[in-house]
Amino acid sequence: TDRFLVGSWVSFYSFERDSYEFQLDQMRRLGLNFNIFPAFFGPSMGDAALWDNVERQYAARDMYYLMNGNLTDEAREQGVSYAKGKTRCIGYHVIDEPEAHLLSEVGRVARAYHEADGTRYPFVNLLTSYSGEKRLGGSFYDYVCRYVREAGAESIEYISHDFYPFADPDRRHDALKIFADMDVLRRVALENGLRTHAFLQSSGWQGIRMPNVDEMRWNVYGYLAYGFKALSWFNLVCPGRSDHEGECFYESIIYRDGTIRDRARMEDFGRLNQEIHALGPTLMKLEARHVYHVLDNVSGVELLPRDFMIAPERSEDLMISHMETPDGEQTYVMLFNKWWDREVTLTFALRGVEQMYYVSYQDGGEQPMDVSGGALTVTFRPGEGRLYRVVRA
Repeated sequence: TDRFLVGSWVSFYSFERDSYEFQLDQMRRLGLNFNIFPAFFGPSMGDAALWDNVERQYAARDMYYLMNGNLTDEAREQGVSYAKGKTRCIGYHVIDEPEAHLLSEVGRVARAYHEADGTRYPFVNLLTSYSGEKRLGGSFYDYVCRYVREAGAESIEYISHDFYPFADPDRRHDALKIFADMDVLRRVALENGLRTHAFLQSSGWQGIRMPNVDEMRWNVYGYLAYGFKALSWFNLVCPGRSDHEGECFYESIIYRDGTIRDRARMEDFGRLNQEIHALGPTLMKLEARHVYHVLDNVSGVELLPRDFMIAPERSEDLMISHMETPDGEQTYVMLFNKWWDREVTLTFALRGVEQMYYVSYQDGGEQPMDVSGGALTVTFRPGEGRLYRVVRA
C-alpha cells in the first residue's frame, strides 16, 4: 500500500470483555489503520476461517495487516495459502529482533517468502544500536546493511527497529541517540530503494516509563523528520497477564483488562495519530535527503550547514529535515523541536526562498506563509515538527 501505516504491536485484550469487532472499531477511531498481529498476538497461525474473517473485518474498516508467521517452512506455506486473494494482507511477520548470528537464516527465509508470494513482503524488526556490538555482530550500520544484503533488497519493503527513549530515571543524553539510529535506517533505505518503519513508545515496563502526549509527539515527529513511512505503537494494549511477569509491563493506552485508566491521554493519542494521517499523503511522496541538527549534541548525525536555505536566528535544539520528491522537482523542509518538555518560538532566516507553504497537521492542506521579509517565525509545541513546501528563488 502507498498509505502511511499507523499500527500497534499488542493490540487486543480479552474478547470476553469486548468483541473483536468492537476493538477494531475502537482502534480505527484512535487512528490505527494497520496491525502486525491482526487477530491475536504470537507466532501461531490459526486456520483459514480465521483469516477469512480477518480480511472481511479489516476491509470493512479500510485497515491493513500482516499475516502471522515465523522462520519455519510450514508457517510460510500456510501463510502464503491463507493470504491468497486477500487485498488487506500486505505482508508476513517473520521475526522480531534477530541477533547477528541469525541473519543468514532470516535472509534465507525472507527470500523464500518473496519467492513464494511476490505481491507481499516479509517483515522483520531489527535490533537497535543499544543492543550492543556482540548481539549486532559489529556496528549498528553493519548490522542493518548485513540484513539487507542477506535478505535482498528486492525481497523486502521495510527496514524497521524499536528504540525506546523514555527511561526511568530519565537519561536525555541516551534518548537523543535515537537520531543516530534513525539516520542509519534512512541512509540504508535510500541506498537500497526501501521504506522505513519504527516502533513508538506508548507503554511502561521495567526500566522504561510510560510517556506523556508531548513525549509521544516527539517520538512521532522525530521519525517523520527522518522520512519514515510507517509507525507502530508499542503498545496499544498493555502486554502480559499481570504487572509482575516477564518485563513487568504496567501501563499502555489501554490496560490489559480493557479498562482505560487515562481517557484524556487516549484522546490525545488519537489526535496525534490523526496528525500523522493528515501529513501522510505528502510525506509518502518525499525522501529525506538530509536531516540536520542545529546543536552538536548527538554523534552520528549531520550538522546544519552554514549556507543552508533556512536557519534559526539563535542557536536552539532542533532539527531541519531537507526533503524532496524522487525527481527532485519539489522541495520540503520539516522543522522539528527536539525538546519534548518545552514550547519554543523561533525566527528563521531564509536564503534563496521565494515562497513557503505550511502543510497543516489538521487536514493536510497547504497555507501560504508571508516570507517577504526573508524570515519565518514559528511556534512549536513540545516535540512538534512542522512541514513546509519550499519554492526556491
